[in-house]
Amino acid sequence: MKKKLMLLLGCSLVGLPLFAEEKATEIKLHGLFDFYYLTSSTDGNSAATPNNADDSQSYRYYDIYRNDFTVNLAELNVVAKHDKITLNLDLDFGDFAEQNAADEISKHIGQAYAVYDFDGKHKLTAGKFYTHVGFEVAKAKDNWNYSRAYTFGWGPFWHEGVAVTGAYSNGFKWGAYVYDGTDYRRERDGDKTYGAQLGYAHNNFAVTYNYISGPEGTLLGDSIRTKSGDERTIHEFNASVTPISPLTLAIDYLSGKDEKAGGGNGKDQTWVTYVGYAHYKLCDTYSLTWRTEIYHEKTAANASFFRLGVYADKITAHTLTGNMAMSSVSDLRLEFRHDGAKRNIFENDLKLQQTRDTVALAWLIRI
Repeated sequence: MKKKLMLLLGCSLVGLPLFAEEKATEIKLHGLFDFYYLTSSTDGNSAATPNNADDSQSYRYYDIYRNDFTVNLAELNVVAKHDKITLNLDLDFGDFAEQNAADEISKHIGQAYAVYDFDGKHKLTAGKFYTHVGFEVAKAKDNWNYSRAYTFGWGPFWHEGVAVTGAYSNGFKWGAYVYDGTDYRRERDGDKTYGAQLGYAHNNFAVTYNYISGPEGTLLGDSIRTKSGDERTIHEFNASVTPISPLTLAIDYLSGKDEKAGGGNGKDQTWVTYVGYAHYKLCDTYSLTWRTEIYHEKTAANASFFRLGVYADKITAHTLTGNMAMSSVSDLRLEFRHDGAKRNIFENDLKLQQTRDTVALAWLIRI
């Protein structure tokens, strides 16, 4: 011990650094603004939905308000990088934050996570971050369409946990995930939700398989859920290909089961979704995206509860989105969407009907 102390003292006396030279911390600030106006052929729905609100569009997520100018998301993103460690913080305000909220304390923190890059290929991530499941993602700026498909709208959205991922120059990628749960912050009995990802991309082709499974109990408040012992399991598969340079085609398939969530008679809630996309880039300024989806709830008709709130069985949706790049950091999107259900589920003037048409105009800015 004395020799070590003398060595350290000697190094300091002769001006040698005690530690390796500190690298500078790089800090970047980014801003995101998501603003929309939507009009609809229906005036809302009283059925249980992912987000039910006054004058809201049922069975939709994030773009739920009609006839209102809506600040959906105003975000300040802070990224601090030091050597192999990166810290990421999203400060979110607007209806996006309200709908993602698990509690009043954390609702304005969209993401807060740390990343350790081992070797440029393998990474460890810990904190609160968006789910690994799905072709569409949380923020509209990263999607072709403005509205979200039903496949996205019923979650999962975000998690708190840890992830280990790998991505390689040959196009393969993988991920292993351990979460406290889905879209909430605390698991009272310590149960965990587990996820996995396997993907491959080469030239103009990409394919990804995602898995997530874990117990989903009853929400008690303060973002804590009870232990249920019944698993919610999701398998999701998506792929995209660019056959010619202006055109990209994509598919997304999801199969889910929520054990015994159909009520006291022990029925499972089950659902499958199919989504197809065609994204055509007219030029550097304009692009068009067509999306067609089938959401099929397969929960037994005699169940007490349904994922769609009522026994609706099947919904289809057709969406056309035009995007105009106003600048390198700003887009204007005009979207037409037609939803149709097998049964009358969309409310208009206190009456239920089978169809709904919406038109939305959105302005997206990212700096």
